[in-house]
Amino acid sequence: MEYIDKLIASFAFEQPRIIFFGGEPLVELELMEKVLAKYWNTCRFQMVTSATVNYERFIEEIYPAYPIPEIQLSWDGTGNTNRPRLNGEDIQDEVFKKIIWTLDHKVAIDVKCVINDDNVANLLNTYLGFKALQGEYPGLVHGDFVVAHQKEFRSGFSSKLGLGLRSALYTIGEDLARKTTPYIPRDWMNKIIAVMVKDNNISSCDAGNYVVMRPNGDLYPCTIFSQLDYGRYKVGNICENGINNEVFDVIKRKCSHDDCQRCPVDCLCDGGCRYERYIQQGEHFDDYYCPHQCETIQVFYHEISAWINHLTLEEKTMLAGYLQKYQRWALNYSLPRSDGK
Repeated sequence: MEYIDKLIASFAFEQPRIIFFGGEPLVELELMEKVLAKYWNTCRFQMVTSATVNYERFIEEIYPAYPIPEIQLSWDGTGNTNRPRLNGEDIQDEVFKKIIWTLDHKVAIDVKCVINDDNVANLLNTYLGFKALQGEYPGLVHGDFVVAHQKEFRSGFSSKLGLGLRSALYTIGEDLARKTTPYIPRDWMNKIIAVMVKDNNISSCDAGNYVVMRPNGDLYPCTIFSQLDYGRYKVGNICENGINNEVFDVIKRKCSHDDCQRCPVDCLCDGGCRYERYIQQGEHFDDYYCPHQCETIQVFYHEISAWINHLTLEEKTMLAGYLQKYQRWALNYSLPRSDGK
């Protein structure tokens, strides 16, 4: 808490966000409550949980006093074995039951699905599951997708991703044709916007957009780099004066590889995840890109482009209006609330 106090004092122009993350943060339920009590009117809060430990206690005993506006549940699809317990038991069915239990208690949540080799073939079914939840619990739930951070995917991953994405976009197009509000995951909305306006300022990696503080006070420009404690990319310590801005310059630098300079889909990518490039190429990662991530981005670009081209003018207009509403929401979301929460 001493380091949090220093963080608040050092970044007075911002409103720090405390993220309860893990592992499983609800193992430390009492500590979470102490942090919430002390900083509730000073910081914003987010919790990422599997909802399998102390979750009901949190919702029933702590949440009423400290209604965290950002509760993210990790659910990667029924039967997926991406997040087993240490004893090997699958938890996905249990997590889904906790999602329904939470929504029945009128608590708003985000549900995040990490797409990997195990569940990419179920992408459409997971999307339809998110869509059904949104329809049954409007305003309380949003499901989103993110492609897993890993060195490589098995053969066939990209084709399965493309098929699932194509089918989901077709479903969105049907809603537009019926003039009903479509359900679009936020990650896909950002990508659709980039493809529509050809905005080459979008980054496929958010490293350098924020500062992360480790429990020992060390500061990093990326969550993953901070977790793995890559000292070379440490930007300072909260107990020291000054921040090494040169690290931000390195992290934010776009990929200099010739393939990236000529890439037609640079509106969605600037070389990819810095962490993945670092573990593959080392300190000179800005000269290289991740081939598997490049392939994934190509899938998103080509599927989204083909889908947009098949929409009617009226459907495109409706889609643009929906995306504009999302952009306004995203702007307000990034701003501190007037009550400090």
